[in-house]
Amino acid sequence: MGQLSSDPTLKEKIPEHLEELYDRSCKNIEGTDLKNRLAALLIKHKDAFARNKTDLGKCAIVKHKINIENSVPIRQPLRRTPKGFEGEEEQHLYEQLDNGVIQPSASAWASPVVLVRKKDNTVRWCIDYRKLNNATKKDAYPLPRIDTCLDCLSTAKVFSTLDLQSGYWRLEIAEEDRHKTAFITKYGLFEYRKMPFGLCNAPSTFQRCMELILKGLQWKTLLIYLDDVIIYSSDVQSHLDQLDVVLTRLHGAGLKLKPSKCD
Repeated sequence: MGQLSSDPTLKEKIPEHLEELYDRSCKNIEGTDLKNRLAALLIKHKDAFARNKTDLGKCAIVKHKINIENSVPIRQPLRRTPKGFEGEEEQHLYEQLDNGVIQPSASAWASPVVLVRKKDNTVRWCIDYRKLNNATKKDAYPLPRIDTCLDCLSTAKVFSTLDLQSGYWRLEIAEEDRHKTAFITKYGLFEYRKMPFGLCNAPSTFQRCMELILKGLQWKTLLIYLDDVIIYSSDVQSHLDQLDVVLTRLHGAGLKLKPSKCD
């Protein structure tokens, strides 16, 4: 990265999907050399960032398992889709099929779909897994305490925040448990290949995976809370070195970051 930092044309070499992130970040950096180092870093790790919303990547470090208290399948009936959501239900369904997130199912299990209108008028796709969760043995793997995280940040001066692109969908459901995630729609029965939102142990699985990927860095140079990573340092130069390490590990694990949600 040292040779690249002396190249005045580095900004022109930044991939299009990272230009806005570079411009945003440069507002907080003084000095041409440091800005060039940031540009070199983004060029080096361009593949660690998603180019579009379908650029999901794949992480095989951990697979999500669903351990059930008893073996009796739970099948819930199809719920009527409100008229205002019909087109969006079909759109979300086939986007997940096209991206390999779900697959057709012949499961004896079935949970209903719930569509929620968000503040920006887009739709959040949810599955009502409450009955499945009630029958699932709970994972005790802990999420970090917020107050402990704040203690670590108290003396730092330079920060970067990284957010994954559809983080949960990077992790696979164990093949033997996919049938338990089946959900019912008027278009048929489907099940998840990748880990969906709504499963009670999904946060623990994801936290465990992230801490394995970034082992040895948590509480020293960064904090991990599910798909959010905060890197903290005392100065910009050491911060860029730490970013280099983190981006290398995330990309090596098959994870992709969402540029618009990184700073």
